[in-house]
Amino acid sequence: MDLTIRSLTIVLCLATVTAHAQTGYKRMHNRMLDEAKVLLSNGEYQEAAKIYQLLLPVDPEFTEVRYELGLCLAGTSGQRGRAIPLFERCVAEGHTEAHYQLALALHREERF
Repeated sequence: MDLTIRSLTIVLCLATVTAHAQTGYKRMHNRMLDEAKVLLSNGEYQEAAKIYQLLLPVDPEFTEVRYELGLCLAGTSGQRGRAIPLFERCVAEGHTEAHYQLALALHREERF
């Protein structure tokens, strides 16, 4: 029982943080974000990138969208260099995993 209450509290806190981060998002945008995440997880980077590029102007401060767009570009041949400024901004905003992705993208572009 105690574990269930703790788990529920954690989920509610995360949901609150996520909802706050999505300023300006409407139900349609959330559906688009869900679709982009599925495409990204299936390795359909170009299709996912199209959706993330539509979502970025809705809330330019939403780091998760910028980071996942960077992942899409990093996974797309000919677009990898475009991921670097996205990861750099994510790093500046405190996104932990972006450090690794930035280093990887810089290495792939031979920018040591």
